[in-house]
Amino acid sequence: MDLLQLIAIRTMNGKPITRLLLPLLMLVIALAMSLEGANAVLQVRRSSMAYVEDWSTGAPIAGASVYLDDTLVGTTDSSGGRDIRTVSAGSHQLRVSKDGYTEYETVVNVSDNGAFTARIRISSKITGNWVTFVYNSAKDMDVTATVNQLKAAHVNLYFYFPYDDSTGKNHWNQLPSFLTAAQSAGINVIVIAQGLPSTTYSPYGSDYVAWITYLATLSRTYPNLKGAVIDDWIYQINPADNTGGNNTGLFTVGYMEQIYAAKNSVNPSFKFLVDGYDSSDRAGSVRSYVINTYSPYIDGLQVDHEDNVTTSDAYCPGGMAYRIQQIRAMLGSNKLLYVGVYVGNPAWHGGVKMTLPNAQDAMQIAYANSDGPVAYCLALSYDLWDSDHTDEFYYTMYPLVQNLFGNWTANSGIIVTA
Repeated sequence: MDLLQLIAIRTMNGKPITRLLLPLLMLVIALAMSLEGANAVLQVRRSSMAYVEDWSTGAPIAGASVYLDDTLVGTTDSSGGRDIRTVSAGSHQLRVSKDGYTEYETVVNVSDNGAFTARIRISSKITGNWVTFVYNSAKDMDVTATVNQLKAAHVNLYFYFPYDDSTGKNHWNQLPSFLTAAQSAGINVIVIAQGLPSTTYSPYGSDYVAWITYLATLSRTYPNLKGAVIDDWIYQINPADNTGGNNTGLFTVGYMEQIYAAKNSVNPSFKFLVDGYDSSDRAGSVRSYVINTYSPYIDGLQVDHEDNVTTSDAYCPGGMAYRIQQIRAMLGSNKLLYVGVYVGNPAWHGGVKMTLPNAQDAMQIAYANSDGPVAYCLALSYDLWDSDHTDEFYYTMYPLVQNLFGNWTANSGIIVTA
């Protein structure tokens, strides 16, 4: 029965019952108007969808966190999709993050109907920097300036060196504040544990079980603290043969098993890495017996490159690309492999002076054959290293890395459809 029929109803004596129906009629009209208004709101707030895919393969990524205007909407399902409700018309910030992938952020413009579909492709490649920072006036680390320079260079993974020195400066104490600033900038962190047991190293020296336990515990408070790496670890494994190894006997299989068990007991997702060199004819080179013996007790390798990309010798007959591919084959696809390329000339590695074209070639080889390139000792400011080299490396290598990393992180992208 429609409204006109209802109004036409009369009482038994034939008289209209307007007086009786008027309140009811007003209620019906008000209800109809409210439903129409609610319908309009629903049209503005129609459901939107965000789909997250792997940039290289196009495969859906489950478990990616989706944020709208810095508010977590939820995580993607097995199809890579996430329903986003109550989106009003206008511009909104859409951000996607997932462990092991580059974070992506963009602005979506929502029309009056309030619905959009976003297909976001994110890259699993990291773009990293090792150890360098910006000095403040006291010649200590300026956390804010360092993070800003890293972000400007499109660095998304930073290897943090918490050393102390004879002047009393201790970057270990600055680690929490750095982690906080880095997290706000979308930068993950791996802490470098000194690899030379003969060195007194604050706060845990050569007690690597204590190192890994503390850092894995800290990672539960700072989720962007992703792991730890023992620097120059392979020097301590290779024998003291003609390549100059220094097997101290510290890193036995049993001890490595203890370190790995310690981190797993606190945070299994925290990554334990070790460091070596891709160049072959030296003490720190990665050899098959090392990987075969210790692979069960590490989550991956940081491999450093400091030679010309075409350098070839008995261990490395095909140059850098061949050697990285060889290491990847030995390590397997289930372990992380980062490749550090020397783009600076710090005091402790005097004489390493890579040319600009060679650095570019090495970075591209690292990007193509590993989980990501790391700019080793990239100068972030003019006065980072000594006056003989700073201008050369800061004003040439920093723009090179900034351009390369910017192009690579741009591989992550978004396609928005109405």
